[in-house]
Amino acid sequence: MPFTSHTRAWTVLILAIGQIATTFWPLTGIGEYVQARSDAFPTPLVPIGWTFAIWGVIYLGATAYAIWQFLPRNREHRVNKHVGWLIAYMYLVNTTWQIWVSVWGFGAIDFLALASEAAIGTLALIRLNQLGKIGWGPTVLAVWPVALLTGWTTAASFVGSTVSASAMGMPWATDVNVGLGILYAAILFATALTLVHRRWVYAAAVAWASWGLYNNAIVKGLEDIQQTSFIGLCLVAATGTAVLAWRLFVSRQA
Repeated sequence: MPFTSHTRAWTVLILAIGQIATTFWPLTGIGEYVQARSDAFPTPLVPIGWTFAIWGVIYLGATAYAIWQFLPRNREHRVNKHVGWLIAYMYLVNTTWQIWVSVWGFGAIDFLALASEAAIGTLALIRLNQLGKIGWGPTVLAVWPVALLTGWTTAASFVGSTVSASAMGMPWATDVNVGLGILYAAILFATALTLVHRRWVYAAAVAWASWGLYNNAIVKGLEDIQQTSFIGLCLVAATGTAVLAWRLFVSRQA
């Protein structure tokens, strides 16, 4: 068994566990919970609290992938060869990001780290398309978890930019009109990427984020954000549904 595949398998497994463990970092007595840090800098583009329950699904998917890729018979699978280290990077960012924000708070570094994770996830999804048909097992246990995490971090990069900017004292971060511009950009960006890598799970994560923004806007009475996030929800969901229908059609023709 090649040393690189062994190292990669252990790295992914350790980081998959690490990103879950570091959600409890404040229990060490150093730092605060990420949610508390975020609440200190309210902006128009923060999803309602229950939206973040998606992390439970993300961690479940990450755990499933980490176990699958760790099995000796799967370590040389072409999915892992193509994107294994990219996924490891995403888990590394999640692990370190939570500690960083907990201890030092929001700012430029956490935003850049999150954006880089979304970018690497997008690269992974594009590279996975180059593999052709890989079967349902790898699709469910590898592709879907990556798509879900990438979709959520893509949305979080746009939304989180306002929180990071607010933490750095930039007045535009709380401006509703600026928030609308960022929201429009996020919707168009996510829709375009869905069409590029053709992963409906990615679109589902972005749609969920839009649903969270919509509900939070209702609570805060931000009608423009509410309307725009609902439009985004419909557009991204429609694109994801079209992609899913296309994939089902292609699979039946194969």
